[in-house]
Amino acid sequence: RLKDHRKQMSAAAVRAAKDREAYLRSRELFPRQTVNELGDLVFDMHPAKKLLRRDVKFGLHLGKTPQEFQKTRSEYMEFGAKVFSGRIKQEVRSEIREVCSAS
Repeated sequence: RLKDHRKQMSAAAVRAAKDREAYLRSRELFPRQTVNELGDLVFDMHPAKKLLRRDVKFGLHLGKTPQEFQKTRSEYMEFGAKVFSGRIKQEVRSEIREVCSAS
């Protein structure tokens, strides 16, 4: 039984290594694009993502409308108001989940 299990795990490890190689090769051939098919910037690859995460963590968005908050950094202004408003809401939800899971 243990011998069979080790054999299965060895085969799984080999498959996983091959999958990883294939993934890395495809990323090399087809790197992620900084803009989507509509020509909009991809938010999660943009420096604004880290800035927004930090700003929400420190509560800099509180007491401001999404449009007012967007004007606080030039990086935020590269996105449309509707898109950026959604990103703020998403980051607030993420922060709430993080706080709840830490409790």
